[in-house]
Amino acid sequence: MTDTRELLSALIDGEAADADTVATILEVPTNRALLVDFLRLRVSVQSEGETAPVWREDRFAALDTRAQRWVRTGLRAAAVLALLTAGALGGTWVEGFLTRERPPEPTRVVQLQLVDHR
Repeated sequence: MTDTRELLSALIDGEAADADTVATILEVPTNRALLVDFLRLRVSVQSEGETAPVWREDRFAALDTRAQRWVRTGLRAAAVLALLTAGALGGTWVEGFLTRERPPEPTRVVQLQLVDHR
C-alpha cells in the first residue's frame, strides 16, 4: 500500500502497517490532519447513541484546505459565467427563431377609400 489514504485507513481499521512508512507519512501536516479526520469519522459511525458526536466543521482540515476553497470558488464562478453565457446565447437564438416566423413590421399604412362612380 503506497497510497497515503489507504494506509491511514488500514491503520485506523486495525490492519497491520509498516511503522516506518506510517512515521514518514505522518511527518506531513495534512496527513496528520487526515488521520484525525479518519478517527472522527470512525467515532461518528460507531456511536450507538441517538445523537452523533458534534464536530466543528472547521476542524476537518484535511478535507478543506485553503487551496481547495480557492479552487471551489473559481469553479463556482466559472459555472455561473457558463450558465449566464448559455442563457444569453439561448435567449438570442430563441428571439431569432421566433421573429423569423412573423411578417415584417409595416413602415407605413396605406388606406384605400371607396369611390362611388354613379
